[in-house]
Amino acid sequence: MDNILKEFTNEMESLVDYIEYHTEAYKLVNTSKSSTSQQNGKLSIAKLKKYNFNAYIISLYGEFEHFIEQIKLEYLSKICLIIKSFKDLPEPIQETNLQKTLDILKNSNYKKFRNIYIKEVVKILHNNINNDHSNLNQDVFKNHTANFKISIISKYFSEVGINDFKKRIIKYDPLKSTVTISNDNLQKISDNFFYKIDHICDIRNDIAHGNRNIELLDRSILIDYIKFFKYFSETLYALLYDNYLSILFEYNGSELEPIEVYRNKILACNTKNNIIDKKCKLLVKRNNKEFPKYFILDIINIEHNRISLNSTEKYKNIDIGIEVRSRINKKMKFKLIKELKD
Repeated sequence: MDNILKEFTNEMESLVDYIEYHTEAYKLVNTSKSSTSQQNGKLSIAKLKKYNFNAYIISLYGEFEHFIEQIKLEYLSKICLIIKSFKDLPEPIQETNLQKTLDILKNSNYKKFRNIYIKEVVKILHNNINNDHSNLNQDVFKNHTANFKISIISKYFSEVGINDFKKRIIKYDPLKSTVTISNDNLQKISDNFFYKIDHICDIRNDIAHGNRNIELLDRSILIDYIKFFKYFSETLYALLYDNYLSILFEYNGSELEPIEVYRNKILACNTKNNIIDKKCKLLVKRNNKEFPKYFILDIINIEHNRISLNSTEKYKNIDIGIEVRSRINKKMKFKLIKELKD
C-alpha cells in the first residue's frame, strides 16, 4: 500500500510545482509589453487563470479518486492473503462481494463494466460460495456511483469492514495533529472538518458541467487544500495499515508471553518450540488508547544465558531475550511473525 501512497504524494507535489510555475509565468506576462495577450487580445490573463485552475481541480480530484480506489483494492488483497476462507472474511466484505457482483451481472451491458469478464466473475463467485475460497472479484469493489465526498468515502470503506470511518480516521496522524480537541471528543467532529474534500468535489462537478461562474481559489488556498489531501491520504493509509495488522494479529503468528521487559527494549520470553531468528518480526499490540494500535518491530538481537544467538533452531523451550529498537512494555501483547506478505 505504501507505493500507492507514494505515487499520490508525488503527484500532489508535482501539482504544487505546476501551480507555482504558472504563478511565475503570470508575473512575466504582466510585466512583458510584448506578450501575446497584450498584442492580439485573444487570450487574457483571466482566461489563462480560468483554464489552468480547471486543470488543477481536475488533476487533483482525478488523482485522489485513483488513490482511493487503488488503496482500497490493495487493502482488500492483503486481507484475503491472511484469511483463506471466504466465510471467515468480515461480513461487510462478503455482503459487498455478493451484492456488487449481482449488480454487474444485471448490468453487464453498461459501458463501465465493458472490461470485466462475466464468466470469470461468475467463476470466482462460485468458488466463494461453494468452495469457500477467499479470492474475490476485485473489480466489483472498485465500482462506485458518486464522486468521493467524505460521506461517499465513508460508505466506500464500510464495504471492506472499516466502519465509523470519520470517527476512526481522525484518531491517526497526521490529521490528528491538526485537531485541537481531546480524544474523548473526537466523535463530535462533523463533516465540516472534511470540507475541503467536499468543496473540491463540488468544483470538479461545476467544471465538468460547464458552469461559467466558478469562483477561483486563491493560490495559497488551493495549495492548502492540496496539503489537506496529502494529510488525508497519509492518515487513510495509517488507518488501513493498522486495521490490516489487527487482522494479521488475530489470524497469524505465535503469541510470545512476556516474562519481563528490560530497559523498554528487551522482551524476555520462552520460545515455546518456536524457531526464532533475526529475520522474524514482532507484531505488537498496544495496551492503551494510543493509535496506531499495532506495529511491527525488527529483531536486532537474540540472547540466551547472555550468549547471542542467530537462531533458536537447536533449542526447544528456552528463555530468551529479544532486543528491539522501539520502546515496549510488559502490558503489550506480542506475536512472532515469520513472513510478511506484501
